[in-house]
Amino acid sequence: MSGFLRFLGLVGLSMKYYYLNAKITETVARKWANDVCRKFDIEIQCYGKFKHDKFVVLANHESYFDIPALYKCCNKKLVWVAKEELFKIPIVGHALGDLDAVSVDRFDDFKSARAILRLLKNFENGGIVIFPQGSRIEKGAFHMGGVFLAKKRGLPIYPVKINGTGKIMPVGKVALNKGNVLVRIFEPLDASLHSQEDIKRKVMELIYD
Repeated sequence: MSGFLRFLGLVGLSMKYYYLNAKITETVARKWANDVCRKFDIEIQCYGKFKHDKFVVLANHESYFDIPALYKCCNKKLVWVAKEELFKIPIVGHALGDLDAVSVDRFDDFKSARAILRLLKNFENGGIVIFPQGSRIEKGAFHMGGVFLAKKRGLPIYPVKINGTGKIMPVGKVALNKGNVLVRIFEPLDASLHSQEDIKRKVMELIYD
């Protein structure tokens, strides 16, 4: 089966979940991620684990398939911080809203940080997932909203490196390929012990190529 046909299968499966569930809950999203991997011959290998009840995830961003990869490697609640453009896409935007994802402006770090801080007022446990690159094509970028949030609220930061999702769902192509993905969860950083610039440097060394 070609990557294009697999992509059409992914769209069909996603639409099925959308229409059969009144709300896309965390449980529904995890079942969807499992089904996608099983039906399309994608294996996710996870190394390391999240040890805290409340934390920030700073991960590199290879493709949209980073989302199911992280669901497979984390059994705690995940709250996604996503660029505001994604909320305008049919079905995708609806699902993000159901999952209480946070819409941010990737060109304004402090505006984004304020949006996340508003979320924290009702956030009890789990991980807030932020891709500091801002988009899949900004390979060397590092937006500071996640670091600001962690220091402001005293949350540990888990650097996470994802390898392989860029081949599973290549940027700029309408394709879903089979293959393997490696997710490496590094030991957490105590944000209170480091400056923002030190955290940025340490995280970039771990998660960027």
